[in-house]
Amino acid sequence: MKGLMFHPNRKTKIIATFGPACSTRKTLTEMLKEGVDLIRLNASHQSDPVIIQKQVRLIRSCAKSISKHVGIFLDLQGHLS
Repeated sequence: MKGLMFHPNRKTKIIATFGPACSTRKTLTEMLKEGVDLIRLNASHQSDPVIIQKQVRLIRSCAKSISKHVGIFLDLQGHLS
């Protein structure tokens, strides 16, 4: 999987969910280097805006450190009955 981020004609995108296993700068940066294009934040498990903001800043900082654009999407919790 090495070097995927350097293939601009690749049509498939790799999506990863942000969680405890990838919440360190080192792990997240490695994931981005290996080809992750988009990070999903799951608001069903984490809805505190301050924590979500910190996660977004970490993702942006890691992406910037390797000069890579990465998408972020927030998966909102559905209706609770």
